[in-house]
Amino acid sequence: MSWRSRLRPATFRGVEFKVEAGDRSGGRRLVVHEFPKRDTPFAEDMGRRAREFAVKAYLIGPDYDRARDRLIAACEQMGAATLVHPTLGEHRVKLNYYTVAEHKNEGGFCVFSMEFVEAGSIGPISISQSAFTRITSAISSLLTASSTGFAQSLKAIAADSFAMEDATVEIRRVTGLIGTKSPVAPVSDKIAMVRSLSDELQNAPAASILGGGLVGDLFRISGMAAQSGYSAADFENLVTAVSDTSEPFNVGGMPAVRKVSRLAFTAGLASSLGRASFVSHDEAVKWRNAAVVSIDDTIEDLGVDVPLYRALIEVRGAIVQDLTERGKPLAQIVRHVSPSNRSSLALAHRIYQDAGRHREIVDFNPVPHPGFMPLDLKVLSR
Repeated sequence: MSWRSRLRPATFRGVEFKVEAGDRSGGRRLVVHEFPKRDTPFAEDMGRRAREFAVKAYLIGPDYDRARDRLIAACEQMGAATLVHPTLGEHRVKLNYYTVAEHKNEGGFCVFSMEFVEAGSIGPISISQSAFTRITSAISSLLTASSTGFAQSLKAIAADSFAMEDATVEIRRVTGLIGTKSPVAPVSDKIAMVRSLSDELQNAPAASILGGGLVGDLFRISGMAAQSGYSAADFENLVTAVSDTSEPFNVGGMPAVRKVSRLAFTAGLASSLGRASFVSHDEAVKWRNAAVVSIDDTIEDLGVDVPLYRALIEVRGAIVQDLTERGKPLAQIVRHVSPSNRSSLALAHRIYQDAGRHREIVDFNPVPHPGFMPLDLKVLSR
């Protein structure tokens, strides 16, 4: 088979036309950094450039005018559509610009110049491996600093059997908080192991040795809970639950356990946000700001030492960078005022030209029945 046998009829939105010439452009989005007193620049790769297609088309024949009007209507219709080019293949595109030319000396003939750009997608952005790696690395630093601090705290009270018993009781309380929300077998098994290990804390010589292991297990429980569906809101509730400084939770070894538990749940919050997908820019910003406030409160409330402070700042920075990057391309939530009460299906078709997005409108505007939506709505900007 030769290239001629692989040619396809050219169409846009199903309207056929003839092709005189076609161009395709693409590449990478590079930002060139040039530094003072340095001869070598650095070209930073910001991702693939949107593919663009330029098509010079024509229509000819006794009914060219009717075909011309159909192609003009297709060009002026909103939304993405399929472009089929004889040699460049099939692509999902949006039309950016077109011109149509006719001349009195060329009756029954017109020429179109059309410029298309790759349509792409605005779906929820999943976490990139690099962003997840940054968060994981920050959590690892927090684990190291937390383990050292907890072991030192236990060593200071190891000779006090009552204080160690309080620490054991507090570990059971804290693991109970997370266990009621996450009954998944691996999490439940790890909680049982931690409770068994905590009983050994009352053996003073082993306390400082077991302390580091307990911290690691608490962090692993938080990580497994995040993987099994624990949300950022769940971890925020846990952080609040272990932040209680009232008398019943502020005796003996309890403060040390409560401190390391709060750090472990902060790590769980970071892990959960790193795995989350966001529908809108506003949602990503809300959780980014909430995480910053939570970590800042942890730093202030716990009076952390320098290693813990640096580790928490690293976690905070990783979350801010990740959620800022992933939230930037997402649509914002905007206000939409409908002239009359319509169903969610009708609104989705009117706003997005896609009735399949009706559930999204209901999610942003909870109502008793989706057939009668309020006039004042919150919707995505695109």
